[in-house]
Amino acid sequence: MRLLQRGAWNDAKDLLSRGDCNVNAQGTGGETGLLLACSSLTPDIQLVSALLAAGASAAVQDAASGNTPLMMAVKLGASKGLELARTLVTSSPAGPAADTAATCWINAVNAAGESAVTMAAAAALSGGPAAVTAAGGGSAAAAALSNSGAGTAAGSAAVEMLGLLLERKPDVPGQLAASLLQKGLSGALSDGITAQVMSLVPEDVVQQAATAAKVPQPLSFPGLLGMKLYRTAVVHLVKTTGQDPGAPQDDAGNTHLHKAVLGPNDLPDLVAALLAVGVPGNATNKDGDTALHIAARAGHLGACRALVEGGVDVTWRNGKNRTPANQLKLSDATKAYLKEAEEAYRVRKAEHNHELWTGKMAATQTQSAFGIRVT
Repeated sequence: MRLLQRGAWNDAKDLLSRGDCNVNAQGTGGETGLLLACSSLTPDIQLVSALLAAGASAAVQDAASGNTPLMMAVKLGASKGLELARTLVTSSPAGPAADTAATCWINAVNAAGESAVTMAAAAALSGGPAAVTAAGGGSAAAAALSNSGAGTAAGSAAVEMLGLLLERKPDVPGQLAASLLQKGLSGALSDGITAQVMSLVPEDVVQQAATAAKVPQPLSFPGLLGMKLYRTAVVHLVKTTGQDPGAPQDDAGNTHLHKAVLGPNDLPDLVAALLAVGVPGNATNKDGDTALHIAARAGHLGACRALVEGGVDVTWRNGKNRTPANQLKLSDATKAYLKEAEEAYRVRKAEHNHELWTGKMAATQTQSAFGIRVT
């Protein structure tokens, strides 16, 4: 504790490496080592990671401000604050899969009535951390969002911070959620953030936001696609219909993924969104075509890339016994990309098979050696 109070970060890391430290001990003002490390304007991420690995609790609040380490990261903002926040939500004794609500107390409220997500939301649309103090939490944050114009969205670090917190499914106050959705439906927030918020709130909040954004009602999958809110459209489809997005949608056996690449437009974001909610990338229609076969024929190179990066099998053969790359009349760019993807797939498969074979051989040799020793 004394080392941290003096700012002796390297000495503190050295002491931690030796073990047997009470990392949750409190100073006279109630501060812990982790609170001190996170309150710095230039936090040492290695020190924070070491404290967490040693069992430091991130579910602590500063005695005066009520800020948690995660709130301090949000207030810091920029790339350093984002790096600190990522460390806090992914590094804990329980590992990356730990419950963030427990390990980081993501829904905690400070003395000003702010939570980490209300602070991040205000920063994302108001130009950075400096706007948070004035915004406050709950309705105050919503007011800050309502008063911000579409052109005042913060830089990528602030938006990434909000996305990072929303991934952990925090409590989002209804008024704030409606304001965020209104901005998203109006084009002032990214499709990704809008989809994240929509997945967390009840339908009445969605309708309230849609009314305020003056978008056609009721919201629909085709309507949201027309607004280029692809991820939001997929979330809305699953949320409101309970429909399996991977089910056939027409007599030809096409799924939403097939239909996403059938049209004249190249829509990689829609393809990625459908894959993200679990639509099977290798689903086939009645012709045996996967979405990649269709995207290749249409010349949708962006969609092809999204499908390949999403894990679709590039060697799958359709009803005509053709892989996506071996179909007729493909553009040169599409054929070249898919041939390259096929080769990369074969290399990965060969390496994987080699690893499996090596493992089996090692096990066999060990068993044989054991048999020789005991006979």
